[in-house]
Amino acid sequence: MWRENTSIITYSVYTYPQYRVQRRFGVLLEHICKLAKEDGHSRVYVATEEDVLVLNLK
Repeated sequence: MWRENTSIITYSVYTYPQYRVQRRFGVLLEHICKLAKEDGHSRVYVATEEDVLVLNLK
């Protein structure tokens, strides 16, 4: 994870098969959203191989 004044960017997250379905990335993403919200950001972008998801922080 890289954090700058205006952006939080997470690069290339891979979950090994034996750790899937344990919500490990979900916990990481919740923490990223918390940091972004604390810094005054209104959304977080999550890029996957197929799509870009926009998470609105309220």
